[in-house]
Order: sequence, then C-alpha cells, then structure tokens
Amino acid sequence: MASRPSSRLISASTAGFLFLVALYGVVGGVLEHTVEPEQSRFNIILLTVESLRADAVSTTLTPNLLKAAQQANGIKFTNHRAVSAWTVPNIIALLSGTHPIHQGVHSRGQSLRSAPANRLANSPASQFQMSSLQPFALIESYAGLGLVREPGLAVDTALATLRRSPSPGGIWYHYLNTHLPHTPHLPDGTQLEPNKPNFDSPLGVTPAKTENSFRRRQRVASQTVVPVAEGRFPAEDRIWVRRYYDSEVVLFDKWFGEFFEKLKKTGLIRNTILIVTADHGEELAERGRVGHASTTREASLAHEILRVPLLIWTPDRKMRAAIDRWAKSGLITDHVDIGMSLPAFAGKGNKKAAKPERKFDFLPISGRNLTVPPHARTSIALTSAAGYAEPNPSTTAYFLISADVESDRIVAKLPPNGNPERLEIIEPAVSTKENPIHKALTERLRQAAAQLTFPVPQTEPRDDKMTSSRIKWIWPDRSGRIDFDDLAGRTRLVWQGSRSTGFIVEYQLGEGAIEMKGRIETSGPKYEFGTIDRNFWESFVRPYKVLRLRVHNKMGSQISDWLTFRLE
Repeated sequence: MASRPSSRLISASTAGFLFLVALYGVVGGVLEHTVEPEQSRFNIILLTVESLRADAVSTTLTPNLLKAAQQANGIKFTNHRAVSAWTVPNIIALLSGTHPIHQGVHSRGQSLRSAPANRLANSPASQFQMSSLQPFALIESYAGLGLVREPGLAVDTALATLRRSPSPGGIWYHYLNTHLPHTPHLPDGTQLEPNKPNFDSPLGVTPAKTENSFRRRQRVASQTVVPVAEGRFPAEDRIWVRRYYDSEVVLFDKWFGEFFEKLKKTGLIRNTILIVTADHGEELAERGRVGHASTTREASLAHEILRVPLLIWTPDRKMRAAIDRWAKSGLITDHVDIGMSLPAFAGKGNKKAAKPERKFDFLPISGRNLTVPPHARTSIALTSAAGYAEPNPSTTAYFLISADVESDRIVAKLPPNGNPERLEIIEPAVSTKENPIHKALTERLRQAAAQLTFPVPQTEPRDDKMTSSRIKWIWPDRSGRIDFDDLAGRTRLVWQGSRSTGFIVEYQLGEGAIEMKGRIETSGPKYEFGTIDRNFWESFVRPYKVLRLRVHNKMGSQISDWLTFRLE
C-alpha cells in the first residue's frame, strides 16, 4: 500500500481534485424597497441553484423563496428555460448572453471562443466587476467572462465587501448541494445514511423489495454521477427518487431564507438586483435516467431538464414594471435573455448595451433585453451527449438541439460534426412534414446548427516526446491516501518549473463507468484553489475513489510522474 502523505501534501492533491469535480433567512414583513430617483446603477447578485427544476418551486418545498417574492416585490416567471443540459454552457449564457451554439464549449477543457455577447465589461456601466465564489469557476471553461474569481470566499464576506464598495458590482454564487448524489435528508438537515438497510424509511417510501432495487437507491443517494451504463431506473422508482430530490430542495429553501434575510439586514436589497434561477433541471427517472447530461452520460433536452425557475428582485420601480410585463406575458424566456439584460440591469435602462451585435440576429439564438417591451422568439437549446463527462472532450458522440415555442416543440439529433443536413428529428416521434409549425421549427434548427462553433483542437502530447526531462512534484510529492481530515487550509498543486512557462495538468478521475479524463492549462508551476467543506468532500470528492495527476509543459519536452490518490 502506498505511504500516507502529510496533511500539507494531501491538501495540495485535493486542490487538483477540486478542479476535477467541477462537473461540475425567511423574509419578515412587507418590504417596499425603493431607491432615490437619481440612482441609475445597481449591484447584481446572480444565484444559480444546481439542477433545480421549475416544478420544485412550490409552497410545500420552497416557502421562503415564494414568500420573499411575494413580500419583497419579486417577479416570478412561469415559462423560463435553460439552454443546455449541463452547467457550463448555461452559466456562460447567463453571464455573457452568448448562446451555446456560439460558445465553442461542448465539454471540459474548452472556453468561450469570442467576446461575451453582452459586452458587460465594456458597457456604460463599466468598471462593473462580477465576482465568482465557487472554486470550480477556476476552470478554463469560465475564462473570458471577465469574472473576478475568488474561490472559497464566504458568502457573508462577499456581501459585506459589496456593501462597502463605492461603486456597483456583482456576485455570482452557485448553490451546489442539490447536485447528485441526492442523499435523502430530514427537514432538520439530518442526513440518512445509504449504507444502512431501509435507510430511507423516515421519508415514508415503500421499502426496497429486491437487492437490485436497494442498490439503485444507494447509487442515487451516494454517487455523484449515475451513468445509464450502470442500468436504467424503472417507472416505480420515480416516487423515492423524487422524495430524495425534494428533501434537498427543502434544505436549499432554508438556506435561501437566511440568505435573503442577510440582504435585508445589510441594506443590499435597496440597491441590488437579485436573480435566482437554475443552471438546468434534472431528470428523476421519468425516462429511466436520474440526473442530466454530465451525470447520466446520455443527454436529454426534455422539459424536466430545460424548464427552470426564474425570479428577479429589483429596487427600481420602472425596471420592475418592465420585467413584470415579460413575466406576465407568458412568453418563453431563456438564459441568453438574462445574459443580454445584465448591462441594462446594472446601468438602468441601458438598452444599447443589451443589444446584440451579430450579423445573424434574425436567428432565434440572440438574447432579448428584459427591460424593453416583450416580444416572442423561438428558444433554442443545445447539448453534447455527455457534457462535462464526454469520454473524449475533443469530440462528442452526438449533439441534441431543440426548438420551443409557446404552442409546440421539436428535438433533433446532430452528428458529431454538427452537419445541419443530417439533422434527425427525434421528438415528436411522428412525421412532422405536414405540420407547418414543425416544418418551420425544423428549418430554424438547421439555421442554428449551421452556426455551430467548435473549440480549438487540442494536440495531445505523447509520452515518448517528453522523456528528455522530468518535472518534479513539490506539493504533493508522492502518492497516497486522502480523507477529509487531511485537508489543511487552501489547496494547491505545486511543481518544479519557471513562472513564465505554460503547463498542462492532466487528470484521471474515478474508475469503470464513472471514469473521466481531462486537463487544465495554467501559467507557472502551481495551481491554487479555495477550501472545501466536509459536505462537499463527502458528496463530490470521495465517491470517485481514485484520482491520478501528472503535469507537463506545453512544449512537450518535460513531464512529471503520475501521482495516484485513494479518496477515503
């Protein structure tokens, strides 16, 4: 058995892993939050909730969220959509207004190919900085968005900094605890341990009748990914899967109630626009899958994936009235619309900043400004087959693309090269040739597919070209075992090399059906991440069991040995 590294060394190894797993208070009283007429610029807080379906927002599961909307002049949309089946393209759309068709981001290790469509950093509301608090925002997929990346910064600290700032700014925070595994919890937060027989009986579900049924429950309750290669879920599993999921939504709502109370107590509610939505939804065994593209490894653009909540709070009366018109119109809105509206939100009525500047605006993939009168367009969504978890990030087995209008929708499959002439309609299953709406939507999908952007090809180095010089690991310097108690402070990787040299960290994560490989580029001989808590470790780190790391320079002349870690 490999020797056990010191805690200092181990914390560095977890830093590498934290990159890898980047898959990945109750309001009291009526609050009429108005601002002085001369105020024209606002803070923005974008709160995205992992895998939160629209139908999970209810008086039963999310009373705090709905109470805040009702008592504090929040605006609740009822027909909002995500634009992809995994996290990264949706977040890019929300922050930049760039549709997945144009991003060139179809799996891990890829970043935005062009400047953000909303030009937020260069708008009249400029010097506006959006901070991200979650460590996974350090991955290259979020490069080019102008984010100030502050991994591990506490929400309370970020709010206090925003309150003291002399100029408006923004925070993007991603609530992650609703991601798989959907470990069942009691309302008081007590976690039910999936290694015990009938562990879920406190939720009132029927006990598992067979060993296979019990194993399926354990998979959902303990695995970060649930690939369809491990088996599909029969229809009878929907009841307990939904109970597990709902128990996590209840905990989010409790967290949100406390968070919203902080906005009130700090006074930020009076000069801040709060946007609450989800990256995407989640399938809960409706079609034999539990999860989304990156966790099932079999993408879907079903309503359960694309229909997500959207709530917006603004202290400006005129802006609130304009946004409310959109919400009451019943028109489909999507994440690209939010991204294209951010400059107007930040700079009060800045319509020019939110106007797209592309030659193909006639296509239904350009965002709309939600502070101007409502107007309809088709909502287009795109996903690769396995999202972040594509076996080979440089290609995909297929793409799915969908078109939604108020009265109908179609879903189609595209080949790996995105050739629109090979577009295959898979939903609805019957022929659409005689349906004029389906015919029009099919043509729009072909137009959109013709604009599909691909990432810059990556050249994979060969080991035999890198034997002339070995890179020495400094932190950690050897393989071993890791558990949560080994972590010490901020996490990082350090190796031998020049500060001016570009390096690539390769990783192999997990084994068998949940195995995933990838790489991250960095400048200089280290890569640093924020801290993680025990819940993150137990939910998103330990289930993979094995992590392997090595580093080489971009020239291909130096390479390190592999480090292997058992995650405990």
